[in-house]
Amino acid sequence: MRNLLSAATLMFTLLIGIGTSGCAGRTAARDSARRLAAGVQLYEQHLDKFIEDQNARATDRQKEQQDSGNLTAEGQLGTLKVANATQEAEKMIDDPQAEAQPSKLTAYLKATYQQEADLNAKLQADQQQKVKELQEHMSALQSKKAILQKIRLNLAKLAAKTSTRDEATDIQDFVKQAKQKFDTLNKPDRRQ
Repeated sequence: MRNLLSAATLMFTLLIGIGTSGCAGRTAARDSARRLAAGVQLYEQHLDKFIEDQNARATDRQKEQQDSGNLTAEGQLGTLKVANATQEAEKMIDDPQAEAQPSKLTAYLKATYQQEADLNAKLQADQQQKVKELQEHMSALQSKKAILQKIRLNLAKLAAKTSTRDEATDIQDFVKQAKQKFDTLNKPDRRQ
């Protein structure tokens, strides 16, 4: 991506210089804009394929994580139940008269149920956080794609201009917009 950005910056600089140097310059500027637009379009196609692959992987990963999370939850809940039951059974064996009272059994059941509910809530929150992170990553990719589409459209407009004044104005505007868009694309993405 950095190579494309470096080439684009160089091309914009050349476009400004060439665009102000007459008819031959305008033709060269339009040709350069067409070539750069073609390069951006190829990159956009690459990004589309990458997004498609990432969507497929994200879907698979999400399903695997959900299945794994369900198995982990079952295992953790089973372990919690066995640990609690074992502890309570040992108390009842040691002192059956005091520990086998209905009020103590009810308190044990309530406490165990609450522990299981808390563990389930934590596991579900973890799963939802993972899904949210995947969605944010895909949203960032879609945002980059939208920026590339705008750049490609601006290049197409630049390649089609015929008036020297229009070209010079458009080149200056385009360079400003492109720099802002490239700066946006260059911002580090935490997930890539």
